[in-house]
Amino acid sequence: MERTCSSGRSTSGAAAAIAQVAEQRGVPLIINIAAAPQITEQGYKFVFRNFQTAGDIVKNGLDLIGELFQTTRARRRRPSTCTSTS
Repeated sequence: MERTCSSGRSTSGAAAAIAQVAEQRGVPLIINIAAAPQITEQGYKFVFRNFQTAGDIVKNGLDLIGELFQTTRARRRRPSTCTSTS
């Protein structure tokens, strides 16, 4: 049976290794969890991503936190300083 497409590699290390083989054999590989941007930034013709990169996850998360603070008008609290009385 000939494989026409592969997907489902969940760790970046495994996906990077499989990407090399998929590219050499001309088998399309769809990256759906692995977040390392290097996997799809190497110019492969047969490797595709339908999931955010790690950098995008962090940026989008921080943007959402910023929106939350703006919406709720929450402000960062300064850590309280502990003083001891001896």
